[in-house]
Amino acid sequence: MPGFFSNVFKLTTGTMIAQVVGILLIPVVTRVYSPEFLGVSQLFLSIATVIVVISSFSYHFAVMLPEKDEDSMTVFVLCILCILCTSTVAGAVVVGFADKIGEIFATAAIADYLIWVPVYVSLSGLSLILTEWLSRKVKYGILSREIVTSSISTRVFQIGGTDRRLPPGPHPWFGGGSDPFAVRYNEFPLYENTASLANGMSWELPAFMLSFFFSPIILGYYALAMMVVRMPMTMVGTAASQVFYQRASEEKSLTGGVQTVVQAIHTRLIAAGIFPFILFIILAEELFTFIFGTDWLTADTYARILASWLFAVFVVSPITTLFGVLERQRVFLLVEAMILCAWVVAFYVGGTSGNPLLTLTLFSIGGMLMWGAKRAYLIRESGAGYRGAFSA
Repeated sequence: MPGFFSNVFKLTTGTMIAQVVGILLIPVVTRVYSPEFLGVSQLFLSIATVIVVISSFSYHFAVMLPEKDEDSMTVFVLCILCILCTSTVAGAVVVGFADKIGEIFATAAIADYLIWVPVYVSLSGLSLILTEWLSRKVKYGILSREIVTSSISTRVFQIGGTDRRLPPGPHPWFGGGSDPFAVRYNEFPLYENTASLANGMSWELPAFMLSFFFSPIILGYYALAMMVVRMPMTMVGTAASQVFYQRASEEKSLTGGVQTVVQAIHTRLIAAGIFPFILFIILAEELFTFIFGTDWLTADTYARILASWLFAVFVVSPITTLFGVLERQRVFLLVEAMILCAWVVAFYVGGTSGNPLLTLTLFSIGGMLMWGAKRAYLIRESGAGYRGAFSA
C-alpha cells in the first residue's frame, strides 16, 4: 500500500519535528522547574484533557464517514457547537470548585490555573475536528504542520505558565432540513462519547491517583517518564492511526470490509516499534542522567516500567479506530469501561500499599493484558484473522 505509507511519512515528518522540538524543550522544563511544578502542570493537563475527550460528544469521529463533503461539513459544524457548549459548562464548574479540586488532589497550586481550562478545551477540541477534516480531504501536509504547532504550544505552556463557512442549504439542528446527521450518528454521543470518556479517564487516571495517594513530586516523575517513553512511539503511531482511519473508512465504503488494510500494516507496526523499544530499555538510565540531570533519575525507573505497556499501545492503537469504522460503539464502551475499572483497582491496591513502584508495575501489566485483549477482538472483527495479520 504505497499510498498509505507515503501519507504516514508526511505525518511522521511533522510528528518527528514536533518530537524533536519536544525533546529540546523538555530539558528546559526539568532544569528550570522542580518535579512538584511539573506535577501541577500534568494535573492541569489531565483535567483539561478528560474534558477535551468529550467536548465534541465524539461527533468528530463521524466527520470521516459521510460520502458527501457537504454532509461531512454539517457534522463538522455540529462538533463546533458541542465544543463551545462543553467548554463553557466545564469552565464554570472547574473555576467554581477550584479550591475544592486543589484540596482533593492535595495540590493547592492547581486552583490558580483552572481558569484556563475552557480556553484549552476550546482550542484542543477545534484541533480534533480539524484533524478529522484534513484527513478526510487527504491534506496530510497541512496536518503535519498542525502537529508541530500543537507540540510547541504544549511545551510553551509548560515553560511559560504553569473559517470555515456553512455550506449553502438547511442544517438539521437549526430547523428545517435534510438528513438528521445528529440522529444518523447518534451512537457516537450515546456510546462512543461515553467510551471516549472512559478511555480518556484511563489515560489520565495515573495523574489523578498518583496525586491523590502520593504527591505532586511523584506525579512529576511520572509525567516526565510518560513524555520520554511516548515520544519514539508517537512519532509513527499517531500518524499511522490517522492515516489508517482514513484508509479503513474508505475501504469500508468501497468494499464493505477492512481486512486488507488491517493485514497491510499490522506486522509493519510491530517491526517499526520493536527496535526503539529495546534500545530505550537498554539506554534509559544513561539518557535520563545526561539529558535531565540526576535529580530526575527516579523518572528513569518509572519509564522502564511503563515501556512495555506503551509498546503494546503503539502496536494496537491504530486499529482501535475500527470501533468507529465498523460502528462497534457499544463494544468500545464495554471495553473501555473494563479497562478503567481494572486500572482503578490496580491504582487502589498500589496506592494503599504506599509504594509508587508497585502501583506503576500493576498499572503496566494490566495495560498490556487489556490492550492485548482489545487487539484480539479487533483482528477477529476485521476479518483479517491472526494468520492474515501476521503474514501481510
